[in-house]
Amino acid sequence: GINELSLPITEAEVKKGVADYLQYGKNQGKWLYLRLNAGSFIFENPDGSHRRIQGVEKGTADFVVFQPVSYSLTYSGTPLNHHPPAIPATRVTFLEIKSSKGKQSPEQIIFEVEVGKQNCRYFLVRNADELEGILS
Repeated sequence: GINELSLPITEAEVKKGVADYLQYGKNQGKWLYLRLNAGSFIFENPDGSHRRIQGVEKGTADFVVFQPVSYSLTYSGTPLNHHPPAIPATRVTFLEIKSSKGKQSPEQIIFEVEVGKQNCRYFLVRNADELEGILS
């Protein structure tokens, strides 16, 4: 097939495509998102001094997306009244970006389990094209 001829996509390339897609959706008012950077970073201040900034803890997903959604209450598929009011809510989705062959670290697996306990969604993303299905 045609995929056999394509070059593997690096994690950095996937992250760039995901960030572009998320920014496009944010610009349209579909969601808010945050890029979550793990580790610590050293920044140089204008006076030449340095300061260390601590990112999120190891294992945290690369992105979190907040989407407005509405739910209607039903019982066995039937609305509880003729015109049930929509209940506003926020759907929280964590995205862990990997190359085609990248694997989750033990810390990332723990984070995925903890996210599930909070009723949030978690997806491994290996191609920005997957986002349309995940965030629709």
